[in-house]
Amino acid sequence: MKPAQGRAVVQFFRAGFRVSARRACRLAGAPRSSYRYRSVAADQTPLRLRLRDLAATRVRYGYRRLHVLLRREGWQINHKRVYRLYREEGLAIRVKRRKKLTSASRVPPTPATRPLERWSLDFLSESLADGRRFRILTIVDNVSRVSPAIEVGASLTGKRVVAILERLTGTVGRPERIAVDNGPEFISKALDAWAYHNRCAGPMVRLNHGRPREQGRRGEPLAWSRRLSCRSVRVGGRRPCQREPRGRRLRPTLTARKPLRPNERTRPRGRWTA
Repeated sequence: MKPAQGRAVVQFFRAGFRVSARRACRLAGAPRSSYRYRSVAADQTPLRLRLRDLAATRVRYGYRRLHVLLRREGWQINHKRVYRLYREEGLAIRVKRRKKLTSASRVPPTPATRPLERWSLDFLSESLADGRRFRILTIVDNVSRVSPAIEVGASLTGKRVVAILERLTGTVGRPERIAVDNGPEFISKALDAWAYHNRCAGPMVRLNHGRPREQGRRGEPLAWSRRLSCRSVRVGGRRPCQREPRGRRLRPTLTARKPLRPNERTRPRGRWTA
């Protein structure tokens, strides 16, 4: 029996049967020192409130990610205390997948008015002539419509996205905001840590997770970067994203003749005549 449960039993005996504390402790089997003990630990109410606010804002974050956010705000706590309060407040994420994931209310982003204020990042996927897939990272300035970089590779992880942004910081500059979707590369810990450290070192960089069509004007950056990627990459005399004309496609039934069986006629049957 836990000390809190023992104190509740002793209090029940004292209130219901009107006995002394010593006799109630003897009946409940609880030490009198545990019954008279008063906690001297610091009040955790402010930490509980802040933890609930962060969990309401980042609905898909677990206790470890919330612990990182609390440490960034200056809370000197370890992950074990965060886990205990996380479970006591009932903030654990359900393991069973729902049909629709929990998401916070969407707020329309503020439109950019000057260059280097907002960049949009998105991924494209194409295939080579031999069937191998590759991905294209496109970065577009929402005001000047200039693409600082277009990265092509078979594997573009979150760390590589951070390396590209660091390279652009020294050549082009650092944007105030970047607009990305909820892809695995954009919600990674590497990109989140990069945004946090750059926010402290220089102009504020915020991750604005949104849908791809919200990153530009009617999907213009996506189509524009697709044209650039087709012009810059050629495989076997043909662009990887260029399809063959419809007129040159032949049906397999017209190009391949079915072999005749031994008992079938080799001469054609009678034709229709006018």
